[in-house]
Amino acid sequence: MNYIDLFSGFGGFALGAYWAGMKFDKHYFSEVNKYCVELYQKRFPDAIALGDITKIKSMPGGDYFITGGFPCQP
Repeated sequence: MNYIDLFSGFGGFALGAYWAGMKFDKHYFSEVNKYCVELYQKRFPDAIALGDITKIKSMPGGDYFITGGFPCQP
């Protein structure tokens, strides 16, 4: 199973999933804040950054475990 973390922030949902012992084939995340992306990539170096959620056109097939935070407004 793959994992996608939307509006991921610093990766709190992903951290919880890993602490719960969940294992994923691929790990994707979508975040636009450059500081959050930097921290997320340090915390999860194998995660694939998708950038702005409004720019994602498609995803590879398969099953996904999906988490999503609240989009933060500036």
